[in-house]
Amino acid sequence: MKHLIVFPLFSLLLTLPLFANFTASAYPTQGFLGIQSNDLTEEKALLLGFDNPYGSYVSKIIPNTAAEKAGLQAFDYIYQINDKAVDESTDLVDLLSEYNAGDEVTVHFFRKGKRQQIQVTLGERPIKWAEAPVLPNEKPFLGISEIGMDGDEDIIGVAVAISSRSAAAEMGLKNGDVVTAINGFPMLDWADITTAISNGRPGEVIEVTYIRNGEKAQAEGTLKSLAETKTPAPKIAEAPPAPLQDENKVFMGIYAEMISEEKAMKMGLENNFGTLVTGIVPNSGAEKAGLQLFDYLYGIDAYRAGEGQHFGIILMKYNVGDKAKLYFIRKGEAKTADITFGKRPDMPEKKEMTKCEDTFLGIASTDETKSGEIDGIKINPVKNSTALAIGMQDGDVIKTLNGYRMYDWDDISYVLDNLKPGDPITVGYERNGKLIKGSGKIKSYAETKNCKNCDCSDLEDMDFNINIDIPEIKFDLPGIPKAPRAPEPAPRPDISNMTTEVQDLSADEARKLNEKFSWSLQTGTLAVQSLKLTPNPSEGSFGLRFDLPTRGNTVVRVFNPLGRLIYDYDLGSFSGAFNDQVDISQNGPGTYYLEIKQGDKVTAKKIVLTGK
Repeated sequence: MKHLIVFPLFSLLLTLPLFANFTASAYPTQGFLGIQSNDLTEEKALLLGFDNPYGSYVSKIIPNTAAEKAGLQAFDYIYQINDKAVDESTDLVDLLSEYNAGDEVTVHFFRKGKRQQIQVTLGERPIKWAEAPVLPNEKPFLGISEIGMDGDEDIIGVAVAISSRSAAAEMGLKNGDVVTAINGFPMLDWADITTAISNGRPGEVIEVTYIRNGEKAQAEGTLKSLAETKTPAPKIAEAPPAPLQDENKVFMGIYAEMISEEKAMKMGLENNFGTLVTGIVPNSGAEKAGLQLFDYLYGIDAYRAGEGQHFGIILMKYNVGDKAKLYFIRKGEAKTADITFGKRPDMPEKKEMTKCEDTFLGIASTDETKSGEIDGIKINPVKNSTALAIGMQDGDVIKTLNGYRMYDWDDISYVLDNLKPGDPITVGYERNGKLIKGSGKIKSYAETKNCKNCDCSDLEDMDFNINIDIPEIKFDLPGIPKAPRAPEPAPRPDISNMTTEVQDLSADEARKLNEKFSWSLQTGTLAVQSLKLTPNPSEGSFGLRFDLPTRGNTVVRVFNPLGRLIYDYDLGSFSGAFNDQVDISQNGPGTYYLEIKQGDKVTAKKIVLTGK
């Protein structure tokens, strides 16, 4: 079952003709209904009592449209227009495309489990439509965020954490309550809760049905705005700009990453302008303040991260020795901590573990994981791995690692980066709809791959059998002629006269190469910076370097013009500057293909090698 706030790509495509920014000339007379909607999984449709899972589950009614005038509402499930119903090959967009503005149609839908129909006169698509921004004092805010559900697996609903001073807190809701309905509408996932709250208004009465300790209960209260809920921090004078001297530069003592807007929405955060803690420096102000992995920092004193200022900009307002109050989210709950900012210590250079020494859970992604159509990370365990030892199987979906909710492959990397081989690890995962927990001690890459002397070459990564035809050996005996000597290998080209040019690979070129060589090259989904390939005549090879600003499981591959893989480097969890020598000189001039893959993001380039 999906638990996404954002609409999946298929859902967006489904709703485009229903609401969008189009010019009237593009579709001059096509009928416009005026809804935003979600698609449903078969499982969710079945739970809601819908026998046809291909309809549109309304999440919002666009003001001043045919849908609003006809009385359609959020949570209506539209499955038929006139006498034509949606099916696997025909969605609501297809049905509406047959009608023009002014046509009257009968819309068939479910509302709170009952079949209904209503007459709708379709309108014209507006020349320009965009939802007006919602101010903090107008934005409805119940004050709940999704957490992992513990206990009875048969309970259908959303386990929540409660924000202080919120409407939910005043209604008596508590951390761990499982919300099953809002205003009578069933809440099966976080998308339902988002729909229910976003369609409310501050000051309206809201009724929440929930389960606590196995008992069903109801609470009623008044929905607040986001501005009303926020705890007002004491107003202080703006700190003076930090001096330019390096010795006075503020040092918190955290490793941190920015997150995408989509991930912030999945995590139930207000925005993505804060910073996610991915590690703590020992003996730093952050450690003394009690910050932890996956804390999401969004404010210091009276300052809050937002579109106008990222968290890093706020931090620049402080000097070494200043005391402040940090505001952050931990596992869905708003918290604060007092910190004294220090200065960057003279730390010895951190010894990076080699790939063989590094922790290795031993999981590989699946196509379902890459598509983003499941809640969690669907994996296949590697032979002899920690994952296999704790009982994981092909197709299991990772939900948590060491109690932390996993939203993507980056989160898995952050947990593993903070572990050493031999440390305990607990994985919460789903199999056939059942939640399972497995624990063990995490292995190193070398232990998993049985690398001798920690020499984990690419061959150690490959599971294959090679059948070798051993030629008959003939000794040099009298009367038997000697076998001809094998020819000497051809000398390598002189690369000092060669030049390289790295070019973008078009989508059409990638498609043709994929068809020809059965590759899976993609273009432009991974941000790669400062990519260069330069000849190194002294080594007889080419220096490949680039920078990756993001972290994740990274693989670099190079193919020759005949489609053969000539370079394959698995970097494990990687971020930063890459620099290595690539030996393509024996293949001579031609066009080569470079693929850099990190998690589910990929970019491909072509390398044109010219010269003698």
